[in-house]
Amino acid sequence: VREEQFRTLLVALFAVSAVLLAAVRLGGTISRLVTQRHREWGVRAALGATPRRLLAGIVLRGLVPATLGVGLGLVVALGAGHFLAPFMFGVSTWDPATYFAVACLLFSIGGVASYVPARRVLRLNPRDALVSH
Repeated sequence: VREEQFRTLLVALFAVSAVLLAAVRLGGTISRLVTQRHREWGVRAALGATPRRLLAGIVLRGLVPATLGVGLGLVVALGAGHFLAPFMFGVSTWDPATYFAVACLLFSIGGVASYVPARRVLRLNPRDALVSH
């Protein structure tokens, strides 16, 4: 039993590490894209875009890769489920509740990773964005 518990713990630690690395990478990528488009957000704000609309535009752009990643991950997980069966205890490899919970968690991480850099845009002064470049 100890060997099975150790393998389960090891897989869980790798999974948590992978999720944290993906969240940091996605947040960094979105942050870089927001910084590169600093002038565009300033122009949009100067032309009257509301902070809510700017925030929604950035978050939605960030959720596109998150959605694609979750979708691709679900397909791979469904296809590779039988390889992971020896590591899973008390959960079927075809448990829809588990897949749904993991998809919601990863999608939420994508939303937060997009929201954090988008908040910087709300503090953006349109004049500074247009003059600084």
